[in-house]
Amino acid sequence: MKHHFPRAYSIVGVICIIAAVSVVSQAQDFPVEWQAISGDEGAEAAMEPVSIQEGPAVHYHLEKVVIKGNRKTLRSVILRYLEIRPGDLFAAEDSSLEESKYRLLATGLFRRVSFELKKGSARGYVVLEITVEERNTIVINDFTIGITQTLQDIDKIVPFGSIGVLERSFLGTGIHLGGQLAASDNQQAYRIYWRDDHFLNSRVGVHVDGLFAEAEEYFGAHFLRGKLDDAELRQYDRYSVVKYRRASIRLGTGYNLLTDYFFWCDFRFENILQGEPRNIEREKEMTASGADSQTRGTPYMEPDDSVLTSALFGFTRDTTNHPVLPSDGSLTRLSVELSHPLLGSSYEYVKFILSHRVLFPFGKAGQSLGIEGVAGLISGDAPFFEQFFVGDYSATVPDRKLGLNFTNLHPRVLDTAIFDMWYEDLVISLCAEWSRPIYRGSGNVYGINVFVRMGAFALTSARHLDGSDFPVDITGDFGLRIDTSIGVLSFSFASVLQLIPPIRHETTE
Repeated sequence: MKHHFPRAYSIVGVICIIAAVSVVSQAQDFPVEWQAISGDEGAEAAMEPVSIQEGPAVHYHLEKVVIKGNRKTLRSVILRYLEIRPGDLFAAEDSSLEESKYRLLATGLFRRVSFELKKGSARGYVVLEITVEERNTIVINDFTIGITQTLQDIDKIVPFGSIGVLERSFLGTGIHLGGQLAASDNQQAYRIYWRDDHFLNSRVGVHVDGLFAEAEEYFGAHFLRGKLDDAELRQYDRYSVVKYRRASIRLGTGYNLLTDYFFWCDFRFENILQGEPRNIEREKEMTASGADSQTRGTPYMEPDDSVLTSALFGFTRDTTNHPVLPSDGSLTRLSVELSHPLLGSSYEYVKFILSHRVLFPFGKAGQSLGIEGVAGLISGDAPFFEQFFVGDYSATVPDRKLGLNFTNLHPRVLDTAIFDMWYEDLVISLCAEWSRPIYRGSGNVYGINVFVRMGAFALTSARHLDGSDFPVDITGDFGLRIDTSIGVLSFSFASVLQLIPPIRHETTE
């Protein structure tokens, strides 16, 4: 096969150049009026706490900012999240102080943040003292292990897994630098990414994402292009396999609007190289007879070399009260992807995804009830790895990692048309989750929440809409989420299920 992929060092080079510019800019101090004082420098200004009297709001002039506890994080990173500046007039009960505190916590860089107003050098002036307790900046943000089977090798246990490592504040600048690896039998994928949400100390963010994958996918006979009569159908394997390679780079920018909104737009370039699809059950028999053992082509992917270029747009609104174990607020995400030959793409489609999650706190023990909905639609012919996959919504099928699918077995809960769904163009999901903290402490374990999640989802495409059976299934999970110094760990029923070989030998054919 011919290779026309961007070389790996080219992707890494682009990321390194942009990262270097960003790191240098982040290391520069804020103007003098923004500079924080700490330790002995702030001792003279830090006098007795200001007494807040009841009645009409009392206003103050902010004289200085004192920052304590930031051993790893640059002071400029902390100061950028403040809603008020030295010299501003503000009320003691001003909501901007609380908003600034939540913005700092939302970065994930700090375990605790406290604000205290102290007397300044003159009457009516105050000093804002910010005390932070930092988290570990190098964390494991993805860890998955499991075993599975594929129908053509039903007696063969296939291990799979993924791991991701993230530096959340490279050299104390708040810049994200991470990598991820996913692998199983005959498949591997690698990702490296860099993100700066405040490029050159501005509200503009920049990010770069590189991916390389060598993978394979299994298809039933109903995935073959065109209609086949019974005679033709017998010439093709029920389970066809295709090997392919992907190399992509994604460049993007974003803008932080107000406190909670982040708007972004990306451009994606990806080179795809597909091998010849082949039969796997009939291959030996057909080869012995001299017949052609290849299938007629792979659906949702152009043969041989193809290019996927697309423009992506979206926004995120996040008002949750904790970056790891939230109990209040909401999170909304919207993304739109457009791929068209006018952009140089071999594919033509539009993809929409909208998700919304809202949390309702209740009770005295920090309990919360979360409701989450997801809706997605694809119009056009997107490659299969861009379509909605059943494993991303069902707890009984392993979800994809870096685009890799680890099995063609499809256990399900309900006996509906969901059995025929695999890569589809329309998805609707609605889930409810109850969560309760059972531990909050110090050391390497910050907190533990127990959770129970139940929901339902529907997954289908236009080619299935004429069926009488509605493709819906239910899903659920329960277990523990553990916030630690090395990242968030999850121990749940679904994670244990992935360690048990499937007992239902079924596929989407």
